[in-house]
Amino acid sequence: MCTNYQSTKKDALGPVFALKKPLDGEWKNEVWQDYQAPIIVHNARRDREAVLANYGMVPKAKMPPGIKRYSTMNARAETIGELRSFAKPWREGRLCLI
Repeated sequence: MCTNYQSTKKDALGPVFALKKPLDGEWKNEVWQDYQAPIIVHNARRDREAVLANYGMVPKAKMPPGIKRYSTMNARAETIGELRSFAKPWREGRLCLI
């Protein structure tokens, strides 16, 4: 994913992804870095669940104070497990369907 994408429409989330409950909240149709948009994850019971999340591995709001903002838009397969910006989430298996 490079810079932006078209998000899933609200009325398609439940039927397409067999969600047990609808997603509350609003989001823009065209999503850019740090915009909220729906993702599909497994909850603690291993059911599919839609939640709103920010686009980018490290959203601007989660950057530690004093750290220069760096882009986390593109991860490369050959370095994803080594780079400070991606390694911990990658090793922890923090994955989702966008």
